[in-house]
Amino acid sequence: MKKLRHIMLGLMMIAGLSLGVFAQKTDDQKKPPPKDPKETPKVEPREKPAPRPPSDDKKPKKPQYAIIWRTEGSDLA
Repeated sequence: MKKLRHIMLGLMMIAGLSLGVFAQKTDDQKKPPPKDPKETPKVEPREKPAPRPPSDDKKPKKPQYAIIWRTEGSDLA
């Protein structure tokens, strides 16, 4: 009897949710107007920005250092 109640509850839930989804569905969506196949899309080119003058002063400098690895007992001199 308990299994029958669970089956009936499941069927009623499915029916109720389906009814809720169906009630929210609207067919009032506006469709876009048909496009003329003869008319081609027009692309207008943008104006190119003026080129920037080269400025070497603003470029970052590379670091001028090196890493020296020295172990115990080795002599660099």
